[in-house]
Amino acid sequence: MIEIENLKSLVDIDEFFNDWKIYRAAERSIEIIAQAIIDVSSHIIAQRKSGVIPSYMNIVVILFENGIISKELTNRVANLIGMINIIIHEYLEVDLKIVFDSIESVIKDGIEFVKAIRAVLGRA
Repeated sequence: MIEIENLKSLVDIDEFFNDWKIYRAAERSIEIIAQAIIDVSSHIIAQRKSGVIPSYMNIVVILFENGIISKELTNRVANLIGMINIIIHEYLEVDLKIVFDSIESVIKDGIEFVKAIRAVLGRA
């Protein structure tokens, strides 16, 4: 997460919009964070036999229903997963301003997710 955290302090929004390497790096970093959340969530759900995962969007709901993450974090991470689906599958044209503006919240949510998982695993 350090790379993406530094990105926003290194470039302004105009640079971000005009340099495809910068916004692709941001998209990829966000994708990696989201995929890590999905992978860890899947593992915990499978290990605890907490249910069947009908879709990635539901994965964090199952964690919430099992008291692992808060409702607020559930909503934010579900939005992150939705954004990643748009970026990866190009369902819609990606709004680079939304990607740029989301960098800080993705970092914050990723850190909050790690803390919640560590607490559950007894590694707080």
